[in-house]
Amino acid sequence: MARSYQHQGWGEFKPGRGARVCEILSERRHLPTLLELDDGSTIETVMTAFGRDVGEEWEHIYANMGVDSVDTHLVETSKIVRLIDVETGACLYQRARSHD
Repeated sequence: MARSYQHQGWGEFKPGRGARVCEILSERRHLPTLLELDDGSTIETVMTAFGRDVGEEWEHIYANMGVDSVDTHLVETSKIVRLIDVETGACLYQRARSHD
């Protein structure tokens, strides 16, 4: 079932189409999570921050491996195919075939 979203204008943050990904990553703070992207690449992260630009439908995520890490990745949630628990291999999120 598709989650409804509202246009992000100025002011209070409104969840976009990538809200579920952001919720899962927020709940997993400091737990290693593998982001699988639609281009086949992966990013392992333990810390994330997210936002959504005015007029955009999808959130973006800043992902890194910890407080001392300088290697930060900016990822659009529309590019994330799966979230995997690094320790167990469990799939935490699987993008629907069509997300348009």
